[in-house]
Amino acid sequence: MNPMSIRSLFVLHAVCWLIIPAIGMAAAPDPSLAPAGNGHLLFASGFENDFRVDVVRHNGAGHWFPRPVGLDKSTGYRWPDDALPGAGGGRFNLSVLSENPEKYATVTAELTDGPHGTETRALRMRVIEDDPKTGSGTRVGYSQHVPEQMYSRYWLRLPANLHEIMNRKGDWWLISEWRGGRGKDNEHKGDHRLSINMEYSEENGGVTWLCHTQQRVQKDGQWKWVKLWEEVSAVRPVAGRWFLYELYYRRHRTEGRVWIAMDGQVVCDYTGRTMTDQPLSGFELMKCYPGRRLYKDKPQTVEQWIDDVQIWSDFPPRTGPITPTRLPAPAEAE
Repeated sequence: MNPMSIRSLFVLHAVCWLIIPAIGMAAAPDPSLAPAGNGHLLFASGFENDFRVDVVRHNGAGHWFPRPVGLDKSTGYRWPDDALPGAGGGRFNLSVLSENPEKYATVTAELTDGPHGTETRALRMRVIEDDPKTGSGTRVGYSQHVPEQMYSRYWLRLPANLHEIMNRKGDWWLISEWRGGRGKDNEHKGDHRLSINMEYSEENGGVTWLCHTQQRVQKDGQWKWVKLWEEVSAVRPVAGRWFLYELYYRRHRTEGRVWIAMDGQVVCDYTGRTMTDQPLSGFELMKCYPGRRLYKDKPQTVEQWIDDVQIWSDFPPRTGPITPTRLPAPAEAE
């Protein structure tokens, strides 16, 4: 069976959410309650089969760029060509300036207990140790092209001791981020960022989800960050088990939208301005960026697992709760 045939089957299964259980595919109920849309599938992968993270390469400016490669035979999509790579995208980014980056951070595909009750390969992103040469903190992310509108979903597993390591004011952990361009001559004008992260706050009773955008503005002769909007959710991050992370984003000067849900619970639904005059310079849908206090003051590996990534052009069409749609890998693929 060739990759295009596999891909067509995957798209068919991804749309027929209610039919799949009836034909005997074993799958746990999916908690998504995303609005119905007219989106079509752009990319999907469970990090299976030939997927691997290739040799780490240095970009000459300090960061290391491991490259995902290989055909995921369970969906028919290939890394990085089909994964919306964009200009300079389609790669992981280890924000490590020292030599031997694997001492400080890694990204791998490994076997683990999956979100649907069976063993599976999943993406493991780890921050192991603080790199003293990296001023803004050690982190791992996947850079890709950003469409004007998109819906994405994947299963995410955070550490079982999450609420123990995030227990002080100012502790944070970022899992997705958009970045705007810096303008002419790399000036900060237009540097606009949307962040999806967890944050500890005594006022909010512990660790909560936090979504906000901020932009650099010039004040008193210096460039400073100013928050444009912020939404703090009462939904608590789940520790030690898989949960569904969904994200919808639409770029617009006045009618943009950011919609985020965790296990079917909406944690952010912002409408308004979501762009500046500068184009987006980067998007990291999958990112492990913990505040350095989480692993520096009390040395420990901080990690997250990701599985079954899907990217759509809009909210998918639907008639009811989604059911996981992974296909079995074919015996042979040309």
